[in-house]
Amino acid sequence: MPGDPPTLPVEEGEFILSFHPSRRYMRYLKLYFWIGLAAVDVAIHLRYDTMWYVMTDRSLRCRRGIWVILEHTITFENVQNVYVQRGPVQQLFGISTIVVETAGAAEDEGENQFAVGNKAIMEGIDNPEEIRRLIMERVQRSKLAGLGDEGPSAPASGAWNAEHLSVLRQILEEARSA
Repeated sequence: MPGDPPTLPVEEGEFILSFHPSRRYMRYLKLYFWIGLAAVDVAIHLRYDTMWYVMTDRSLRCRRGIWVILEHTITFENVQNVYVQRGPVQQLFGISTIVVETAGAAEDEGENQFAVGNKAIMEGIDNPEEIRRLIMERVQRSKLAGLGDEGPSAPASGAWNAEHLSVLRQILEEARSA
């Protein structure tokens, strides 16, 4: 950066004046810098405040967005892979990204960078191994469930209870009397 002002060719004795803008102009520029920085800070807080991950026994929903709300729901029965990513800056902050892929997950499809194809991406997770374990437990449970099973409250496969037997006896009696 040059330390001297630019020069113009002038004859000896002609008027020439070199000067900087006012120091107040520098403060004026810095004011716009800080206003811009505050706006960026507000946008970052809005992004953070509008990010949610909701997990049930059957599915995972990722939601984010300020003006346009993007939601991506994945059912655990379709999950093929769950992995944790952590870059050096994430390592410094103690956070990770969890990627949940379903059958047919593909790279670089769609406009939503947080839910590409059949892939949900959860950013900023500070307990990734615990969350991954919870997801994998639900995936395993859904793989073990048969058609019509509603989860843990469903009767064990092949188990007949007293109500079932009573209905079967009624059907048998009606068939004999007909």
